[in-house]
Amino acid sequence: MKLLLKLAFTIIAIALITLSAILAFTWFFNVRTLEAQAKEKWEELALHTMDKVDRALFERAGDLKMIVQDPVISSPDSSAQQIAKRFMVFRDAYKAYVSISFFDLDRIRIADSSGLDIGKKEIEHRYWEDVLQGRPSLASDMETSGSLGIPVIYFAAPVQDKNGQPFGAVVARMRVDKLYEIVGAVDPLLEEGEETLVDLVDKDGQIIYSSYNRKGILKEKSLDWEAIKRSAGGTVGVLAVHQHLEEQAYITVFCREQGYLDFRGNGWTLLVHIPQHTIVDPVVELRNKWLLMIFPSV
Repeated sequence: MKLLLKLAFTIIAIALITLSAILAFTWFFNVRTLEAQAKEKWEELALHTMDKVDRALFERAGDLKMIVQDPVISSPDSSAQQIAKRFMVFRDAYKAYVSISFFDLDRIRIADSSGLDIGKKEIEHRYWEDVLQGRPSLASDMETSGSLGIPVIYFAAPVQDKNGQPFGAVVARMRVDKLYEIVGAVDPLLEEGEETLVDLVDKDGQIIYSSYNRKGILKEKSLDWEAIKRSAGGTVGVLAVHQHLEEQAYITVFCREQGYLDFRGNGWTLLVHIPQHTIVDPVVELRNKWLLMIFPSV
């Protein structure tokens, strides 16, 4: 009898150990699956958002082409008043720019859609290098505009006469605020919770857009920039759990700019900071369901 009892206990013990091993393996497998699915979802969102940004910047190339080929703009005989009037038409039609200016090749402002700083010489922005080499510049330079007093992104292109000789440049300024419309409204997932934070930084880590740090735009570097630079190459990546701005723990998904068609991009990087609990909560919920299945009395 004692032998049968011992055998029964042994069988039960082996069964419990086997069941525990199966449950543990299944549990960890499901946890890994949930984590992978969450990571994939946010990486896809980052890729989709960065692609939207590149497409929007690429569209500005089409705008510039239309403007510089306009008969009034491309004629050396047009007056400053005629050019300014034409610029106002383009500004109202495209609704992307806060102002459009015409400069001669000595960087003297000849005409402007808002009539600002006419006759003044502009400082040598980075986009002039592209313009003087006969190619458009798309968002390669940005700053707080001295004439407008707001953060802007520059788009510029050379203007040629009917013989193909360059004689000036068109410079359009887009408010950085326009990026709010592109980044902030791309996907409903960005609105899952107010705690989700989004940054867009340039090739040096300077903040171009931020959903939570507006004062740092064009003034500060992302706190995560050094970690991103140390990350392995590739379009997307994930930073380990970390405290963001000394608040709750976040997991950061970042996506490097890839450009669109013949627009190669400017080396920007999108950062989406997701609260750790957003990814952990589904795992905890799964654990609780398992406990209820194993221990119905709980």
